[in-house]
Amino acid sequence: MEPGDKNDSGNGPSETIRIREQTLPAGYRLHEYVISKVIGSGGFGVTYFGRDTNLDKAVAIKEYFPFSLASRYDDQWVAPNTTIQDDQSEYDWGLSRFIDEARTLAKFEHPNLIRVVRYIEENGTAYIVMDFAEGRPLSSVVNEDGLLSEDQLKPMLLPLLDGLSLVHAADMLHRDVKPENIMIRSDGTPILIDFGAARQAIGSRSRPISTILTPGYAPYEQYFSSGNQGPWTDIYALGAVTYACLTGDAPHEAVQRAVEDPTTPTVEAAKGRGSKQFLEAVDWAIRPREADRPQSVDEWRTALLGGNVNAPATSSAPTQRMPAGSGAATTAAKPKKEKQSGFSGLQAAVVLGALAVVGGGGYFAWDLTTNKGGFVNQDQARSDPKPLPEKVEKPKVPEKPKVVARTPPKPSRVTPPQPTPITRRPTPPSPQPSPQQSPQATAADNANFEKAKYIGTPEAYALYLRLHPTGLHAAKAKRRTR
Repeated sequence: MEPGDKNDSGNGPSETIRIREQTLPAGYRLHEYVISKVIGSGGFGVTYFGRDTNLDKAVAIKEYFPFSLASRYDDQWVAPNTTIQDDQSEYDWGLSRFIDEARTLAKFEHPNLIRVVRYIEENGTAYIVMDFAEGRPLSSVVNEDGLLSEDQLKPMLLPLLDGLSLVHAADMLHRDVKPENIMIRSDGTPILIDFGAARQAIGSRSRPISTILTPGYAPYEQYFSSGNQGPWTDIYALGAVTYACLTGDAPHEAVQRAVEDPTTPTVEAAKGRGSKQFLEAVDWAIRPREADRPQSVDEWRTALLGGNVNAPATSSAPTQRMPAGSGAATTAAKPKKEKQSGFSGLQAAVVLGALAVVGGGGYFAWDLTTNKGGFVNQDQARSDPKPLPEKVEKPKVPEKPKVVARTPPKPSRVTPPQPTPITRRPTPPSPQPSPQQSPQATAADNANFEKAKYIGTPEAYALYLRLHPTGLHAAKAKRRTR
């Protein structure tokens, strides 16, 4: 079918128009390929529909174009907006990551992975030429044909898992698995497109990570440059896709689920659409904490086919680790299970992760359980890693105030005269916490806002708003995220 225009940048209409004005024109010739139209655009590149004039076949061409850093000149040359060395270095670093990803993808030969034909360096930038994936996005299949069952999903899931296994074996991750990036051919077979490994590596250096991922399908660790990413990251995303196909909705955003998970388990939300073993396997894949998920594609495939779900869920929050290379999958041993205590370790540790601000050489972390924070140097952390404490001291619970019983006064037999009402100027009410908010919630609200204010970045205030969307300081936080 002829591809339709798509904008996946998340930008507003004015930004989309500006992006369109910066793209290659229809009819432009790039070696033996002729550009026909734009079919996708984002903050770091443009995807065109084109034709291979030698083989007379349709192709998709992805161009490296970081719109926040570069501009296109009349001769189609792409270059950084300024001559500042930092901007030039940033542009060159992203271009190198883009080319590295093209070289890796070109090695894959799998019927369920988009095939890279070649890459071209020209116009001061680079292009990845791929086969054009005919078919409908999985999102359209669900919207148009209805929810899917286990029997309908398995013929799609298993081939995709085979393709992801090949990607992970090459020490690479997809990092952007979502229904829009899974095309379903006319014969029902799936194909995975639009790898996001280089895009996330590039974007994490120039803008908040939350703007370069897809809420609902991105796991918790993908929200942070120091996130412990690995095969379990893609498994979460594909598990979330499966959940959406079964129920019609993606799981709630991962940063919200890490605090208090409102997502209905698959075994309840999709009851009757699959076997108990299959639905439990989906729930296993979308657990918030990465160590609680399948650690490999083979492990999850076994569970989907009726095997046991091995790892029980724990109360610990997702962990944060040092960032790996842009395309490499970070391999980490499963941490030991911690004993549960009366205090919710999940709620304490998520603030440690959610209010972590990544800098050029390290990151600031604050632990709610000790009310202490500090700046961690990445190089030092790599050479001398320190494990997180296994036990957390319980905070002292304030004693409840004693209630003194009062004896009600005896009613008087004489009715006292009624006082004459006095008109007084109303006293403006002092700011009080919402009556629906408990003292503990108010304390957490204030503490989290103070930490966001201490860090002082838009990302910290944005994460405060995610935890307290109607909090006492929501208005102030919103002004600081603009």
